[in-house]
Amino acid sequence: MAYEGDVGPFMSVKIPIIFTPTIPGEAKLDFQIMFSQPGCEPIVVSVCGVAESAPVWVTKPNIDLKICMYDRLYQDSIEVQSRQSLFADAKSFFNKDTGVLEVPLTVQVADQVRPVLFTVHAVVTHSDLLFDRTEVDFGHCSVYESSQTSVRLTNCSLLPQEFGFVGIPKFIDVQPNDGFGTLLPSQSMDIYLIFSASKAGEYNFTLTCKTGINRDFLLSCHATGVQPALKLSDCLVEFGGTALGDRTTAVLYVENQISSGPEAAARLFAFSVPDSSDITITPASGRVLPGQRCLVQVTFSPTLTDDVIKAEAVRRRKEFHTDASSCQHTQPDSKSKIETPLPLVKDQGSKVTPANSSPIRSPSPADVQAGSFEYLAAKASLLRSFTERRTRHVISCFTSTSDTSEEPRYSPHETLNLELRCPAVRPALLLISDSHTIHFSQVAVGQKVLKKVIIQNISSEFVKLTSSLLDVNGPFSVLNAMRPIGPEETHVLLIAFTPSVAKKYYETLEVSCSQMSLEIALCAEAVDPIITCSHGGHVDFDYVPENESASQVFRLQNLSSLDVRFSVLLDSQRLTEAMDSTAHVGTQNHSGLSVFRVSPSGGAISPAAAADITVTFHPDHESLHYRDVLRVKLLNKQTVCVLELRGSSCRHNMFVCGGDPVEDCSESLIPSHIYTSGHQDSKSLLLTFRSEYQEGKAIATARKLHVGCVLGSKPATKKTVEFVWESLSPVEPQSFRVAPMQGSVDAGHRRPITITWMPSSGLAPNAVVQACALLTVRGDETVVYRVIMTAHTDKNTAT
Repeated sequence: MAYEGDVGPFMSVKIPIIFTPTIPGEAKLDFQIMFSQPGCEPIVVSVCGVAESAPVWVTKPNIDLKICMYDRLYQDSIEVQSRQSLFADAKSFFNKDTGVLEVPLTVQVADQVRPVLFTVHAVVTHSDLLFDRTEVDFGHCSVYESSQTSVRLTNCSLLPQEFGFVGIPKFIDVQPNDGFGTLLPSQSMDIYLIFSASKAGEYNFTLTCKTGINRDFLLSCHATGVQPALKLSDCLVEFGGTALGDRTTAVLYVENQISSGPEAAARLFAFSVPDSSDITITPASGRVLPGQRCLVQVTFSPTLTDDVIKAEAVRRRKEFHTDASSCQHTQPDSKSKIETPLPLVKDQGSKVTPANSSPIRSPSPADVQAGSFEYLAAKASLLRSFTERRTRHVISCFTSTSDTSEEPRYSPHETLNLELRCPAVRPALLLISDSHTIHFSQVAVGQKVLKKVIIQNISSEFVKLTSSLLDVNGPFSVLNAMRPIGPEETHVLLIAFTPSVAKKYYETLEVSCSQMSLEIALCAEAVDPIITCSHGGHVDFDYVPENESASQVFRLQNLSSLDVRFSVLLDSQRLTEAMDSTAHVGTQNHSGLSVFRVSPSGGAISPAAAADITVTFHPDHESLHYRDVLRVKLLNKQTVCVLELRGSSCRHNMFVCGGDPVEDCSESLIPSHIYTSGHQDSKSLLLTFRSEYQEGKAIATARKLHVGCVLGSKPATKKTVEFVWESLSPVEPQSFRVAPMQGSVDAGHRRPITITWMPSSGLAPNAVVQACALLTVRGDETVVYRVIMTAHTDKNTAT
């Protein structure tokens, strides 16, 4: 800066030299005064000064108020400066703890002897903003996702300060309010830094936080961008409001971005879903080929956990006991008391004791049994009082190369993250059951089992129920229709299970309204029943007196693992069946009642148990041809046992059986005494003998007859039967021999009679020999049997 002026002859001029130091210490400077006349030499003036460190100073040492009028107010401001080292430089003026500066000042007035004294007060504070850390490392960040971290920004000043992050790169986002805001004195705020890598590589950058007084505070940041081989089509899934007991499904894809090149390879992925979570991911793991994608279903199924339900049950139990105790204290002498059964709690043993029997032991959630009444009541209470609940899940998806030669290696830098936002709301429908799974257990093939499902409307509006379709060819079916139900009303569903093939069955039934859907799982197992019978083929009844009964028992054994219901049917009673079903039905009673009776006619057999079936033979007339067929059938119409029932009946207490049939096995339903006198004292028996040749000689052949005595229930019946052969003289010459010739038979027994024919040596081949003898049988009546014996030799065996 040059200073110029004029000086006259024999005159003097004052040249002001102003010393304004900025740095404490000694300062020296030489000034050169030069003149316009060439003959005048310059004058050099050396100036030195010492600057002292003043803690407080004013920027304008003089104040010029110019021309002032009387009776008027004129004012100006004095700017006082201070510095950071105020406490060290001016300990007597500055209080470090309170930040108060108190400086006495003196104003010198021209032509006034007494100076003007006044004191300057100020509260001095910092203008610093402080980060809780000086560097931020985002680590490895996928180019498909954003990585977020937070820093804490604190205002160290006693004054509010405005701030803002300026010059932010495109790959970084600062929140809240896009990085702008105001911090109150000593206030701290969390600043969220969101890094989104645009490409793979290293990122080093600095964030600048500028204050309202133009101060800058820097924050160094570092990140590494990574491009995984796999990509999620959606990294954020936000479900709609889902009712408890309902479910919502979202679909996304795991994509293999590298389709060609040396890095193209199949990749493995695996989602890590937390245990006991409301989230289900299907498939949870898989393999994606280069350039391909895999569909993934994410299902949100909000429910109430057992721990929450049991805790509510305990709370309700304690509340009930508290109310009961207060009632007893308020009305100790009341004669009419309302008796409420106490909830029962099962202990370690088999005893059942009241829950409040011990004044020391308090109820525990472990005492509440799942599926019990109080468990279901607590669950219903929680569902009715449920308020909206929002949860957030971050599911990690680990990726790896598909190298089958060794264990897959999962890189933490290529891990994908799936964020799920899941709001759960109060349900409109309540399934009154301990589970959403209906178990039919084991059911015999062909059997029909019914289950009831009760659904209640717990909303405040009418709801219209609809249901999903079940397999029309499957065993499950809904027997009743859906209908609208009002608030607090219930609807009962009848579900039938009728299997036709032995296997396990599983179907899902959805009952829906406009607000939600209830999913009911139907599980059952069809089993082929295995029933064995102790008798095989037939049941024979010996001669039974007419109008009397005889019984036999056979056993059905259940070898299945479930109860089996059965029914016993007789072909003679199956009038609606086909004609061939009665082909083996023989003589029946004249009275119209069945000659064979079965007891019981049906029932159920437990696993590994047996049932005894009694068959009673009760003829009402004499016949040798009582026949019927007994069939044991299950509910699935399967026939597990077929028995042919045979029976004979006689009018008297004796009978003779054996020989060849000489009459038809069927007989008319008209009683024989209508066309006869009702008394027959002679009957015929036919015995046919056939002899073969062995080594050129005919061998003997024999036939047998049996004489029996029936054990009747009538006391007047004779207890023995006698028999004797008569007129044997024509028989013996024909080489017939009879043994024994006579004898007796006790009641309930039969005795064989053997008739032997030995062909004579002169008998020609194929010659027929015939003879006749009389067999007299005496019991309660005497009957003579005419026994016709016919014999011949077989020429085909002659040599």
